[in-house]
Amino acid sequence: MPRRFALLLALLLAGCSGAGGPAQAPGRPPRAVVLLIGDGLGFSQIALARYAAKGRDGRLAFESMPVTGLVSTWSASNFVTDSGAAATAFGSGVKTDNRYLGLDPERRPRRTLGEAAKEAGWRVGYVTNTRITHATPACFYAHHSDRYDEETVAAQLLDADVDLALGGGLTYFLPVEENGARRDGRNLVEEARERGTRVLLRNDIPAWNGEGRLIGLFANSHLAYELDDRNYPRSRRDPTLAVLARTALDGLSRGDRPFFLMLEGGRIDHAGHEFDAAGVVAETLRFDEAVQVVLDWTEQHPDTLVLL
Repeated sequence: MPRRFALLLALLLAGCSGAGGPAQAPGRPPRAVVLLIGDGLGFSQIALARYAAKGRDGRLAFESMPVTGLVSTWSASNFVTDSGAAATAFGSGVKTDNRYLGLDPERRPRRTLGEAAKEAGWRVGYVTNTRITHATPACFYAHHSDRYDEETVAAQLLDADVDLALGGGLTYFLPVEENGARRDGRNLVEEARERGTRVLLRNDIPAWNGEGRLIGLFANSHLAYELDDRNYPRSRRDPTLAVLARTALDGLSRGDRPFFLMLEGGRIDHAGHEFDAAGVVAETLRFDEAVQVVLDWTEQHPDTLVLL
């Protein structure tokens, strides 16, 4: 097992002092681990959003983290990594080929943080404003050699031992005959409900009491960009990452079991691909709002380890 992944597993499952919430007591095992991923978020994007929203001397919420470090996520196959290789590095501790999800370069499945947490009796949840079948969240619960085969990824989510999954991507859960993208005729929404999973769709209010299993699919594809979403009537807007973060934290924390939560701000990367500076700022700030929700939550739950 790679040394850095072994260290992260130790933090997650055994606990130690480290870069936790503002009030985390040193030396105590964490009862919750929250991994925050800003896809496409680098120092340039952070500086741009800070200058635009806070001024030169301002600070974003995630800049209050007490410890700063870097994690290498390069691809085993390309000079430029993609989200499959990068998230597999985060989630499984191995460098792998572009397009791969939870596999090493030899296409062998590698245990993810979420799977390790489940084996230890933890609850597990994933939140994103992209499709829940998109590469970053998928790397934590799926094992597949093609990140773009999201029909297979959606089916793997149903079979995975996951308590909470919130994001977009409804189209990959419905057959073509029902305005979806599945060519195998399966209706995964109905299959999930038959298995006892609660499924929220589109304009349903994100809410969860922590009982059972919850999948939320709030858009056919990705959730809308912030700059686009604000132009819709409030009743038609997608839930924000901050709202989804609060839903996940409140639900996963019910009961006496510890939990692991991965939350991704994924549309920063999309705005960057489109050379949309205003979009990068708006998406970074929306991600930062979710980070603030998590950091505020740790004030009342100091046994939480936050990694960003």
